[in-house]
Amino acid sequence: MYFSHCFDIIKRMHDADFPYDVQWTDIDVMSNHLDFTYDNISFNGFPELIKGLRSQGKHYVNIIDPGISSTQPAGSYAPFDEGLKRGIFIKKYNSTDPIIGRVTNILFFLKLTSMN
Repeated sequence: MYFSHCFDIIKRMHDADFPYDVQWTDIDVMSNHLDFTYDNISFNGFPELIKGLRSQGKHYVNIIDPGISSTQPAGSYAPFDEGLKRGIFIKKYNSTDPIIGRVTNILFFLKLTSMN
């Protein structure tokens, strides 16, 4: 999916006068499949698109994975660095080491029951 495809969907919904109050996207919008990012090449102008939706009273939902990639260099991916610092990843039994999983990248899973 590219920005133009997303924009075309929104325009078709508007032109058809279809009841429509939310636009969602999935992992294809993300930069290298990293949560809380977007690909600013394929989706250049995406923040403005979301602002436009909001100005029309519509909402935007970005579907994210419940895991944070752990393969980036230290200091280059804030969700991972902050997660380590705050201890929000699920840990191995009787250990301080996070459980490592794999979806699209090697990742650590969030411990959603103790989010601050």
